[in-house]
Amino acid sequence: MLPSSGTALAHASRMTEEILAVRIAILEAKMQKVDAFIANFDNALEVRFRAQAERLDERFAEVNDRFAEVHQRFAQVDRRFAEVNQNFAVVRGDIGALQKDMTIVREGIKIILQKLG
Repeated sequence: MLPSSGTALAHASRMTEEILAVRIAILEAKMQKVDAFIANFDNALEVRFRAQAERLDERFAEVNDRFAEVHQRFAQVDRRFAEVNQNFAVVRGDIGALQKDMTIVREGIKIILQKLG
């Protein structure tokens, strides 16, 4: 073996056609194994990513359903507040009428007290 030129078999000029064909066949077999490994790895990744994506889709659907429930509850609360606001408007109107009536009663009592006094 020569230190600067590698192995003696590595020189194409020293290899016979038979040895070169065997080495090429070995390299092709190794590359087929590598290609098969990569294809298998790709398939495994695809299966895992697909499963992960399906789990994410299911989770997003659950969260979306939950938000829909929360939105429905807020809509109910909004309707209740609208009813309460209407009731307050009625009560404010009633209080306004009572204030007018009380003003009339006070004026009447004031007149009666003036006549008595």
